[in-house]
This record gives sequence, structure tokens and C-alpha cells, in this order.
Amino acid sequence: MFEERRRKARANGFKVGSLVVADPLISFRCLVWGHTNLDALIEVESGTALPEVCVLVVPELAIQNLCRVVWSEERDHGIEFIL
Repeated sequence: MFEERRRKARANGFKVGSLVVADPLISFRCLVWGHTNLDALIEVESGTALPEVCVLVVPELAIQNLCRVVWSEERDHGIEFIL
């Protein structure tokens, strides 16, 4: 999938979440592979065009954060939370 280059490892997620865009109200399903309090690694369906800024919502992980896409590689995307 990818080579981990982080100094601090992400907590395993493997939970289904949503990326929500406010205008117009649209949501995309995603799979959260891992997360920290600053960022997350997500996967979306092939061909899904993600907005630059959106809200990641994962109720099982108590995540509801404004975020931005930092990098993308096929279906995998690294996002950082906008605090």
C-alpha cells in the first residue's frame, strides 16, 4: 500500500467514515486506515475527486474535524486536520 515515513505512528483506525462538503451538502464514504490528533490516512473509491477542504466524520473514532488533503496517490489520501 505505502511506506510509512512518519516519526509518530498513526493509531489503527480501519473504520468507515464520511468526508462532508458544506456547499452544496455532499458526502463521500471513506475508509480511515489510521489517524493521529493531527492527521489521517484515508481511502476512497477510485475516481472520486476530493475537495481540497472538507469535514472528516467518523463517529466510532469520535472524529469530526475540518481537514485538507495534503497528498493523494490513487485511492489513498493523506489529510491534515485544520485546528
